Amino acid sequence: MEKKMNLSAQNNKPISQDFIATVVLASKLLTSEWGMTQEKDPACNPMRMSEMKQVIQTILAQTSHDGVIVFPGGWFHSGEEPAEALDSWLITEISEILRNNPHTIVVAFGVDGLFDRPKDEDPYDKDQIALAINKDGIVAKGRKFFPGNDEGPIIHYTRNYLDTESGKPRIFELNGVKYYLLECNDIKAPYTERAIYPNPGVDIALNLIHRVYEKGGSRNLTQENNFPCIFGARSSAVWQVPVFMTAIFFRPSLPEDWPTGVYCIEERPHRTGYGEISIPHTTLKRIELREGYAIVHMFENVARISQEKEPPLPSSPVREVVYKKPVMEKKMERKKSAPNQASLSSRQEFQDLVNLFLEKYLPSGMVVKLNLKGQFRITYPQWHVVEGSPKKYIFYEFDDWISRNRDEFSAEIQFGMPYFEKNAEIVFKEIENRENFAPDARTEFDRISTRGWYRLKIIYPSSMKPDLICQMMVELINNTKDLVEESLNKTGN
Repeated sequence: MEKKMNLSAQNNKPISQDFIATVVLASKLLTSEWGMTQEKDPACNPMRMSEMKQVIQTILAQTSHDGVIVFPGGWFHSGEEPAEALDSWLITEISEILRNNPHTIVVAFGVDGLFDRPKDEDPYDKDQIALAINKDGIVAKGRKFFPGNDEGPIIHYTRNYLDTESGKPRIFELNGVKYYLLECNDIKAPYTERAIYPNPGVDIALNLIHRVYEKGGSRNLTQENNFPCIFGARSSAVWQVPVFMTAIFFRPSLPEDWPTGVYCIEERPHRTGYGEISIPHTTLKRIELREGYAIVHMFENVARISQEKEPPLPSSPVREVVYKKPVMEKKMERKKSAPNQASLSSRQEFQDLVNLFLEKYLPSGMVVKLNLKGQFRITYPQWHVVEGSPKKYIFYEFDDWISRNRDEFSAEIQFGMPYFEKNAEIVFKEIENRENFAPDARTEFDRISTRGWYRLKIIYPSSMKPDLICQMMVELINNTKDLVEESLNKTGN
């Protein structure tokens, strides 16, 4: 489920908790004022370093704790030399500005290099590197591992998303929170190739985006909302982590509402809106720079952001969530006449089922955890080990499967894994031995799930009377609640 949150507020009060600061740049380098045909010019490095220091100083003047400052990809360029050629200079310059600060500050940014064509032809950069530096030097370094189709045959990318680069790991840790460096297009990997790129045990992902060009021009890469609304949102849901992103907008002005911190609990097949995915933040006063200006978003209390991966239990029975019709449903509607095609106009039936359950069947002591158009989740408050941690609770759920072209509903019990793996095994073993547990329905035990849940699914045709489905959910609860409680006592969870 995507969290619906308020957007930023102007605030210059001191930040007194661990923080993440995202820096987004509005650059004039490609305007007639500067006369450049493309921005990949090592001659800009001194200016970019001066701008970086100016931004860092502005942030540090308003903070009194440890933090991570995130700049875009390609902030510096080594030209025809390898990106590594700049390392010594970068360490010296950045460490110097951090050395006198009493707190631990990590600065993440991108360095490109190794032109593959003459400079005036807007070349690819064979080296595309993400760096993280603190006062002692480089703490993390990662090469792009998921290139676009057009650049794959040209650039030097790593085949392993956990490879070290120049002997440095890709992951760094600050005060118990683990950060992963994503170099621009890498953000697509977690959801497009999820079996190959599972979450490597990190709490937060940092996506260093290279550029977004002016709309209406001759260049590609002008779509500003793809990164937060599709790439960031889906990868956030698959890895179950917040994603913080930065970019250089080669435009005279920045889109004020462009979210640099996104978090989604549940993956959806359609584009989400900014308000549904944006993490609350404050916005510092606009920083005027030589090539344009920067906007800095400040995210406080990083430990909480990294741990509260689901909103708290609602105080009211039903959480109101704005629902946008999935693109998949739109495509299917155009094919209603196809043989055996389920009617999408009847999906109100699912909400009718949920409303009936709430009004007539909801057992005493249960709370509503989630209420969406195609998904409804309930649980017992005591089944949460860590409040807000999505894989550390057990719940029951109704699901509508029409988005997958199945005219079915399901009633399920789900155990977050690996925390509740043993509990699921205890409950499932007992349930499997019971006869007539789910008459007139199909039962499936899903013990291996890339989504991180052990499930028992009881699947019904949507034509079944809602009362019967509700009654079977009550039966599922009655048949498993005591077993769950007993298993929790056995495992000590």
